[in-house]
Order: sequence, then C-alpha cells, then structure tokens
Amino acid sequence: MLRRHLWKLTLSAALVLWSVFTLMPLKDQPFGDFVKQKATAKPAEFTKLLGEVATRIQAGRAPSVYVALKQIGAEQKLDLSQFFPDIKLESTLTNVEKRNNILLNELLRRSKSPLQLGLDLKGGVAYTLEIDAGTTNAANPQAGQEKLSKAIEIIDNRINGLGVTEPIIRAVGVNRIEVQLPGVSTKDNPEIATNLVKPARLDFKMVHPFIAPPQEAPPGYERMELEQEGRQGAQSYTEELYVKTRPEMTGEGVADSYPTMDEFGRFRIILKFTEQGAKQFADVTKAIADEGQRSGRRGRLAIVLDGKLYSAPGVEKEIAGGSAEISGSFTQREAVDLSNVLNNPLDSKLEIKEQFEVGPSLATDAISSGIRATVIGTAAVAAFMITFYATGGLVAVASLAVNIIIILGVMASIGATMTLPGLAGIVLTIGMAVDANILIFERMREEIALGKNLVSANQGGFSKALTTIMDAHLVQLLICGVMIWLGTGPIKGFGFTLLIGVISTLLSVLITGHMLMEMLVESGALKKMTMRRMLGD
Repeated sequence: MLRRHLWKLTLSAALVLWSVFTLMPLKDQPFGDFVKQKATAKPAEFTKLLGEVATRIQAGRAPSVYVALKQIGAEQKLDLSQFFPDIKLESTLTNVEKRNNILLNELLRRSKSPLQLGLDLKGGVAYTLEIDAGTTNAANPQAGQEKLSKAIEIIDNRINGLGVTEPIIRAVGVNRIEVQLPGVSTKDNPEIATNLVKPARLDFKMVHPFIAPPQEAPPGYERMELEQEGRQGAQSYTEELYVKTRPEMTGEGVADSYPTMDEFGRFRIILKFTEQGAKQFADVTKAIADEGQRSGRRGRLAIVLDGKLYSAPGVEKEIAGGSAEISGSFTQREAVDLSNVLNNPLDSKLEIKEQFEVGPSLATDAISSGIRATVIGTAAVAAFMITFYATGGLVAVASLAVNIIIILGVMASIGATMTLPGLAGIVLTIGMAVDANILIFERMREEIALGKNLVSANQGGFSKALTTIMDAHLVQLLICGVMIWLGTGPIKGFGFTLLIGVISTLLSVLITGHMLMEMLVESGALKKMTMRRMLGD
C-alpha cells in the first residue's frame, strides 16, 4: 500500500517543506540589526560607522539606517562592501556609489520576509503613471520596452532622492508604470506626485576643457560624475568632470536618435535634429570646437538627463546638416542606453491614472480585521467539517492546511505581496477546497447506502465527484484568467491569488486528501465513516 501511495506522499511532503522553507523568515528583521549581524569584517570600523549613522538619523539628516549608509558611502567615497565579505559583487565594478547601491539593496532584500504586505495592509501611497503611447513606439515593441525601462530608471532616481527605502517600481503593460511607496504619506510629502510626473529635462552642456576635480571648481560649473564601463574585462571606473551649470541647448531640438553599427562593427549613435535644433547644435559644437582650439585640448559636450550625466563625447569641429554621429568604444548596451537618453522617454509630463493611499492606522485595522476574519472563517469551516464528517473532516482539514501553506509558499517564491484582496482570495479558496471535499464525502455516503464496503465507497465516491470538481475548478481558472488579463490593481491581485489557490486546491484535495483517505481506509485504521446530516431524510 505504501509503495502505491509513495509518489503522492513524496510530492505532498516536498511541496509543504519547500513552501515552509520559502516563507522563512516569517517576519521582517530591522535593517539596522540585520546589517550589524551580517557585517563580519572590520567590526570596530563598522561600529564607528553605525555611530555616524545614528548621529545622522537623530539630527534629521536621514530617515533610516538604509538611507544614512547610502549617504555616508556617497559623501566619503566609502566602499561598504568591505564590511560584508559574504556578499560577492562583480570585481570589475569599481564605481563606489553603484557598488553600495547594489549591496544595500541586497541587504534590504535579505532582511525582509519573502511574503511582503501590500500597501492596504502596510500603509503608504501608490500611483499608476501613464506615458504617452507614442513615446513607447508601439510599432517597435523592443525599442518601446527599452524606453519604458529608461523611464523607470529616471523615476527610481527621483524616488531615491526622497529617501524612500522600499519602493516598488514596475512596468504595467506597454506604457504604464506602477509606483508603490510603503510608509509614505502625501500629507507629509506633498511634493511626491509633482516629482514623479514632471518632465525629464535633457540638456547639452559644455565640459570645462582642462579643469577637473580635485581642482577647485570654476564659477558657473558644477561637479558631475560619468560612469564608464570597462572594456574587454577591464574594471569600470568613474570620471569626474566640471560641467557648465547652464545648458548650451535643451533636448527640444532632438527629433530622433538610434544606435547603429559602422563597417568595422563599432557601435555609434545617430542624432537627428529639428530645423531649429540643427542650427542650435551647429552653434554649440562650433563654440566647443573653437574653445578646444584655444585651450589646446579637445572640447567635450555633456549629455545630461534629469540631472544625471550620461555621456560626454568629444567635439573637434562644427557639426551642421541636421544630424550628428556620436562615436566611441560603445558596447551595444551603452549605445542603446544613450540612444534612449537622447530620445528622452519623459520629455512630456506623465499622467497619474490611478492613485490610492492607506494611512498607518487604517493599515493596522485592516491587518487585524483581515487576519481575524480569515482565522474565524477557517476555524468555522474546520469545525463544520469535523462535526459532520468526523474522521473525513479531519482529513479535509489536513489537506486544507497543506493547501494554505502551498499558496503562501508560491506567493513568497514569486515575490507577490499579500493584500486584502489576496486574503479574500485565500478565504474563497478555503471554501472551494471544502466544497470539493463535501462533494467526495456525499458521493461516498451514496455508495455506502448502496451497501458497498468502505474501500469501494471511497474509490467510487472519489471517481463520481472528480468530474464535477474538475469542471468547477476549470471555470474558476477561466475567471481568474479574465481578471488577470483585464483587471488592474486589487482586481488583478485577487485574480492572481485565486489562480494559485485553484491549482493548489486541486493538488491538496485530489492528491494529498485522497491519499490520506485511501491509507486510512485500506490499512483498516478507519473502519466506519461517520457522516451526519443537517436535515433528516
């Protein structure tokens, strides 16, 4: 008997163990405590660093340990990875700020429970932003996706400037961006919406031809950093430049930009200008070339998007004719990125299509009421099943527990968040699972009434209920598909959780629950199936 059911037992146990392992840790760890635990190298220096972090937070200069560490690393050019030898970063990545960002994001991820709460349970504000459909270029989906990714990067940089430590920023469809800011209130941060939807400014600025950091900045120039990737396995590095504060021209004169490859296989970017932009660019490049001749050094033109320096190509002569070519030792990735910068996916104002906010007190009430409703509902269902079906009810409750654990484990493994609609989906899943068990038990009752023994009644009841169970769950799967396909926000979240629940219910009822009943019946441990009725015959 055990050999016949071994695969079911192995599958059920493996799914439960995997789900439990995936859900660990169950609660978020405070980020400050977590980094103390994980900083295994240079403990004395790190303790001193945490003292600076505490001072900065107490003075109101940083809202959290995460932001304070990021600020200190940027200001002091301090590579924080030296304190965390267990977290390996690419050896070719030498840009300190980028290394620190990757490190802190990874530490933050590890400090969190895999199953996170949504804004309706945690509090915060969420926006769905829409970019002009023409910007994302529906005729070229790949180019449109690249521009959408660049837009997400711009918004991410803006949010980091607000000190939000756990933002969720992701694409929705081809021209929408979802932004979730947990723990943020528009009352305390009224500038959030304005910062998110304002157009990104593309500027062309002159680079000082011979003065650069650490020399003192000349009047009218600002210090900017240009990240350069290493070539052929070489380390990446950061170049510091002095760039004019006032732009020579803006991105309004750019009509189009695209990467291409020359006859030698080198990547370059082709720039097309409007009529007015062509004249401006010719004047700008002539001024830079003339200044380069006077100084004896090649002049450079800085390309700055939303306050970040992306490139600084050299200019040797006036560029006229309505188009320009930016060449250099670009990788394909760099050429595409720079082309997206020049096309500026946020050159027009974003539109807020959806917005909702949940305050901390309301989130706390939602957690309490949601958990209470789930517990009460589950307890009531378990009591009903045990009261009316005795041992069969206990088997149903066991398969139900497996069902819930698998649902939570799958949600944690794919990075889903638990929301109020998600809780509702789980409660509905509990009802579906119980309904499937009731169908099986009632068909068993009919088989027993015909005089069959318990073994035959179990097999017959399961076989007769199987078609109905599969039909009902197939319909549920179709409904879930429609909600996920056409729904947004809470509706989509509900549909997604319900989809996981439907599949998990089929596994737990048809495999785990049926296996337990067969083992009890065939082993002789269950000799009589007690089943009560709500109404008499």
